[in-house]
Amino acid sequence: ARNEILRSLHCTWHIVGEARRQCADLDWTVLLNEVMSVYIAAGFPNYAIDMLQQFAVFGAAPNDQTYLRLLEMVGRDMKDVGRFFALWETLPKSPQPSGDLYNLALEVALESRSSKRTCTVLEEMVEAAVFPSPQLTERLAQVGRH
Repeated sequence: ARNEILRSLHCTWHIVGEARRQCADLDWTVLLNEVMSVYIAAGFPNYAIDMLQQFAVFGAAPNDQTYLRLLEMVGRDMKDVGRFFALWETLPKSPQPSGDLYNLALEVALESRSSKRTCTVLEEMVEAAVFPSPQLTERLAQVGRH
């Protein structure tokens, strides 16, 4: 199964290389997001994160979808709070990230049980005029009572 995954990844990069040679007007952000999704699905989180460097190589820019996939992988799937917030710090704040990204950051901050981290994310949300989801608002109320 591992060999099959590696062959699929090799074929994926072959397709990307051919597309680069033959298609000048391709939306590279979409294509690179899909390659990154292949790494995530294959269980290669480090390669998925390394994909951020490939965007510059292809003259593309990561978008909200790029960061949402990576942050979900690191925060929800891997439960790696440190890596989540290291990646969160690289997230461009202009244009403003989506409410989904802010809510994900708040969710991970709450999971970390760090009041400082949670307050920092809440302050960022206030600055961005983004409000916590109803579920996270309920969790904040529960945490605040204890």
